[in-house]
This record gives sequence, structure tokens and C-alpha cells, in this order.
Amino acid sequence: MFCLPLSLLTFLVTFLLLSISLFLYFTFDTNFCGISRKQLFSNFKVEEIVNLSALRFGLFKGAISPTCIITFRNLQPNNEPLTYICPKPELSDEDNYRLIIEPQNISFVYQDEAQSTSYIWATLMWGGRRDANLINSLIRRPNLKSLNKEGILIKREGIIRGDRKKEQFDILDRPILENPDFPDNTFLFLDPSILPINSDPKTHSKESTDLSAFALPQIIIKQSWKKKNKRFQAVIVNSEKDAVLCSQSYITVHASKQYAGKLKAVCLTLISKLAVYYLLLSSGRFASFIPELAVDDLMQVPIPDDFRVMTKHLENIDENEIDERIYNTKFLNT
Repeated sequence: MFCLPLSLLTFLVTFLLLSISLFLYFTFDTNFCGISRKQLFSNFKVEEIVNLSALRFGLFKGAISPTCIITFRNLQPNNEPLTYICPKPELSDEDNYRLIIEPQNISFVYQDEAQSTSYIWATLMWGGRRDANLINSLIRRPNLKSLNKEGILIKREGIIRGDRKKEQFDILDRPILENPDFPDNTFLFLDPSILPINSDPKTHSKESTDLSAFALPQIIIKQSWKKKNKRFQAVIVNSEKDAVLCSQSYITVHASKQYAGKLKAVCLTLISKLAVYYLLLSSGRFASFIPELAVDDLMQVPIPDDFRVMTKHLENIDENEIDERIYNTKFLNT
């Protein structure tokens, strides 16, 4: 991409950017054209951002990636908010040749939000100010990342075969989940006895040798969501003997028996509608129609504190009851 020397500009600038680059840029404060997010919003007056991600499979169905349009001036910003526009398809034949911007597709983002609130772009793409307030509350709650940092849970991605230059004999003769999907009819619980036994010691040359997360009690999380039921998937390994190895399509999480209830609560939360809602409104990848999430995104899903009530009598529970249990916790009512 051709970049103008911004120090010389004295006029309006509009350029096209991949939407996923927008989210990565604003989320991780990476550099774009030599300018960080904070520098952009501190030194230039950004007037408008049009996020075209939602039109990728209709009006712009030939595009290889979602895009957005950013308009700014080489002027010091004032306290006026920028206009953030996220047009949506009408779900009709007209989506192939027409773009309509409804009032609910327009939001206003203030300079301090643009500088410091990385998730605001995903939140206001699919939600409104009430959603932003809820996400702001949820993001402060305990999550996998904080539980991992406290040493309550340990996690890692599954085994990466990669270049197959390292041999790890400790992974032999153990049940392994290498299929990209859980076995048919698997819901909430996974029986290791139905899985094949690993007979291949080879992994990527830089693969970790720390297998401590492949231990009981254990849950396994699939990194992409299931389109059929529009949810993420996670299972509790249902065994008193065998923990399960898995491929890099999954994340394994282990806790001591003391925290087994908390581990089950993590699993239930990730299966629930709450996880879909939270990630759609906070993850730039998921908001931009990338169904496989980064590990760090999944680590941010908030976990209810009162897990003992949530995790009682799980034998015949279904998705709707999981949602109801989470809704009825103090978690969403405080």
C-alpha cells in the first residue's frame, strides 16, 4: 500500500483498509504506515470510519477480505466524536447491488474511547451503547486468563505436528483427539475410551514438552464455533483414569481437584450464548466473520463466580438449560 508522509498533509485523507487490519490495529496498537493507534487519535482528527465487514458476502462477495474506509484530517483532534458506520445487509436480493445505512448502523466514538478501548469497534459494529456498558462490565470479571495467571487453571494449545522433527515419547499410548471435530453426538462430556490411542511421537521442532495441561480434571475447547447450532464447543473429559491429548484445533485446560467445579463452570460458559455474545462484541476476529478464534480471545470470556449452583446435576442438561443457569446467576444481575 502507498503511504503518504502524513507530516506534509494539510487536507482530508481517505483510504481503504482491510477490516481485520483495522481490528488488529486498534486492538493491539500495532503500527500502520509508521503510526500507532494512540498516535493516530492523538495527532490527527479522525472524522469517520465505515466498516464494510458485514457486506462481505453480499455487495462485496468477490472480496477476499472484509474492508473499511477511514477518513481523517491532518489537524489536532478536538473533543468531537468520530462517526462510526457499520452498514448491514437487508437479507434480500437487493443486497447484491445496494447499500443502505440505517440510523442504528451509526455510532459515535470519542477520542478517549478510540485511544484506550480496543473492543469498542467490535461492540458498536453489532451492538449499541447498552451493549458497550455490559461488555465493559463483563471484561472486568474473572476469566480464563486471570484464573490461569492465579495458578487456578493451566492451559495450552493442542499438539502441533508441524515439521515433525521432534520426538516426544511421553505422548505415546494415550487417547488423542486429532479429528478437527468432536466425535458424533458428543455434548458436554467426552469419553476417552472412544478415541484412538496415539502411536506417533513426532511433533513440531519448537513444540512445548510441557504436558501438564493434559491431565485430569480436564476440559477441551474447540477454537472455532459450530455453525449448525451457532455456539462454541467445549467438553469435560469424563474419566477417572485417562486424560486426553488433542491437536492444535483445540485448547486443553487442567485444574487440580480442588478447582474441578470451577473448571466445569468454564466449560458451561463457553458452550453458552453468553460466550457467543461476548466474543461477537469484543473479538475483532469473530466480529469480522473469522470463525476460528485466537487463544487469547477465548481466554477473555468471563466466568461466573457462583459456579457451585451452575454445575449441579449435569447428566441430562441441554444447551437451553445451560443458558438459563448462567442467566440466573448473580453474574449478569449485578
